[in-house]
Amino acid sequence: MAIEFRRVAPLDVRDGVVDLFWRLRSWPWPDKNDCYRYWDWRYTSLSDDTPVVWVATDGGKVVGHIALYRRHFRIGEMDVNGGVPGNFLVDPDYRSTPIGPRLASAPRAMLRSGEVDAIFGYGNKAAHAMFVRLGFRDLGAMELFADVRRWGPALARRIPGGAVLAPFASAVHTIRRAARGARPPRDIAGLEARFLSADETAGIDRTHWIRSPDALVASDTSRYLADRYLRNPFRQRQVIGLIDQGTGLAEAYVVVEGDRRVKVIDCQVNEERMSEPEAVGMAIRAIPDAETVLVPLLPQTDLAAAFLAAGYMRRATNDFVEGNTWWCAQWSPSSPAAQCLERVNRWKLWFGWNHH
Repeated sequence: MAIEFRRVAPLDVRDGVVDLFWRLRSWPWPDKNDCYRYWDWRYTSLSDDTPVVWVATDGGKVVGHIALYRRHFRIGEMDVNGGVPGNFLVDPDYRSTPIGPRLASAPRAMLRSGEVDAIFGYGNKAAHAMFVRLGFRDLGAMELFADVRRWGPALARRIPGGAVLAPFASAVHTIRRAARGARPPRDIAGLEARFLSADETAGIDRTHWIRSPDALVASDTSRYLADRYLRNPFRQRQVIGLIDQGTGLAEAYVVVEGDRRVKVIDCQVNEERMSEPEAVGMAIRAIPDAETVLVPLLPQTDLAAAFLAAGYMRRATNDFVEGNTWWCAQWSPSSPAAQCLERVNRWKLWFGWNHH
């Protein structure tokens, strides 16, 4: 066995990597051509610059793989170059070898060289444990924060005849929310919530947005947003823009999936105009059938606390991926952003930061 490890350009190993994932049935597509389509979307849309790939090969056959998707973040006026590892896979016949740890540690070389300031990992139990052993900080799993908008339909789907309980459930929820001092988010005058096309999303102008000076937020290009969320051929998501009716400029965007159980997977705002709970509250009104709003967040963050203060409730997830996938992170101590990154509670980390 002569294993070779290489850092490569994605296109140079496209056939070998697709063959690995097809051979192990690691992607849920019944046709190999769909795997090629999925690969093509991932490696052109999940990275805000050319992704980096490492492979392990045995006699020319790809037997292990990991990618790092480049992402742009910001803390105040400071740019933070980030990376999100993805598609970490080792052929079962080689899992008793050092291939897994060697590939998992490969992205850390980019931290040491200064190519990236931070790496944000999102993986299953085995991958997460491997990253934590390599020194990544364990951030845990996201929790769901939920707000029921229409009690009747939501209860009817769970309990036969449950719609008749809606007034009682709504009253109890209102009392509980008042007891913990929660206040529904306010409406912002002069804004219109509307769905944006891929081209409109790619044209969002955020140059006038004001951000918190100490909070980590995504700062991806608008082209990335359109490619990542709206040009995915395998999953339907929507971008809702909050548009100033006077200037025509976007003051926030909210990325959602679903029309009854609406999951919010990304949200960025001009903090001079509104908070994230306010943006979500206004955006959801563009979805007339919305019954429940679900917001996955890291529970230890100020962002999660803001949604609790706005009346959202903690709720157990029934999504297998969310319940069995954990976040971790590592950053370079020599990065100018290192001191700010230590304050994990100030991270505005959304589910959409992952590599799915």
